[in-house]
Amino acid sequence: MEGQESSNSHNILTALTATDHFPKRPYGTKPKSNMMYLLLLTLPSFILLAIAILMRQAFIPPEDSPDKICPTQKSPRIAFLGDSLTHGRIGENFVKMLQKRFTQTVIINAGGNSDVSDSALKRIDQLIPCRPHLTYVLIGTNDIKTTLSEQNMKMYMKTQKLNNKIDKHSYERNLEAIVKQLKHIGSDVVLISPPTITETVDSEPFRRSTEFAKITKKVADKLSTDYIPFNETMAETLQKIFR
Repeated sequence: MEGQESSNSHNILTALTATDHFPKRPYGTKPKSNMMYLLLLTLPSFILLAIAILMRQAFIPPEDSPDKICPTQKSPRIAFLGDSLTHGRIGENFVKMLQKRFTQTVIINAGGNSDVSDSALKRIDQLIPCRPHLTYVLIGTNDIKTTLSEQNMKMYMKTQKLNNKIDKHSYERNLEAIVKQLKHIGSDVVLISPPTITETVDSEPFRRSTEFAKITKKVADKLSTDYIPFNETMAETLQKIFR
C-alpha cells in the first residue's frame, strides 16, 4: 500500500506540474493578471511542500508508542505490534479507538509504517521495557506485497534496509521468532492473519494473502498462541458479496 501511494503521489505531481497546464502567451506580452501568473508559478512548490508534510506525518511515531508510554504506565498492559494498519497515521487508528473504550488498560501502539515481518522482529526490543501482559501481532501485508513484483521487492529491501529477500519462508521464520521473543518477556500472544489484498477473489494478490494467512495459522498452532482469522473472515464476506 505504501509503495503504491508513493507512486500515485509522483504521478499526480508530474501531471500537476506539467508545462501544458500553464497558460501560454506570446513572447514579450504581459500576463493579464500578475497575481494569477505568480500563483501558477508557485503552485508546484506548494504541491511539493504538501507532499513532503504528508510523507513526514506518515512516519511520525504514535503518541502511544512504546518509548513514550511504557516508562510512565502501570498494568494491565496490552501491546499491538504491526505495520501501517496498526500505526494508524495514514488510515483509521483502531488502537486509539480501543484506548478510548478501555480507559483502565494501558494500550501500546507498536506499529511501524511500511514494516515487514523482519522490521517488526527488530523492534521487539522496544517492547521489553513495557513488559506487556498481552500482545496482538498483525503483520504480513507488506511481506505479501514484496513477493508480487521485483520492483516491490527492491523498494522494500531498500527502505527497510534488508539484507535478504522476503518470501513465505522468511515470513514464517520471523513470525515464529516474534512469538518466541514476546513469550520470553512474559507476554501472551495473539496472532492475526493479514487482511486480503484487493477485493478480487480470483486475483494473484488475493490468493497470495490467503497463502500467508495459512502460514500465520500454522505458526499459531505450532507455538500454541491464540489466533484471529482476519483474512479468512474478510475473504468469506467478499465471496458472499461478489458471488
